Amino acid sequence: MSSVVRSIFSRASTARLISSSPSLVPPERQPLLNARRVVVKVGTAVVSNPDGSLALSRMGALVEQLRELTKQGRQVKSLPCH
Repeated sequence: MSSVVRSIFSRASTARLISSSPSLVPPERQPLLNARRVVVKVGTAVVSNPDGSLALSRMGALVEQLRELTKQGRQVKSLPCH
């Protein structure tokens, strides 16, 4: 998994942390605790496998995390990377 994808999943993991235990959120991500709007930029490396097929498990995990943010009352926008 590329460092870009790891970084994205690290950020996505923050969404889970915010909902489960805000005290576990890293200090540099503390400002996200009060964010009302979240913009998620999703690139090809996130939604596809190295062979070009869809990474369904990663996509499913991302959808669940975005749903959790929505349930928290946040406005979520998903943007494609070009």
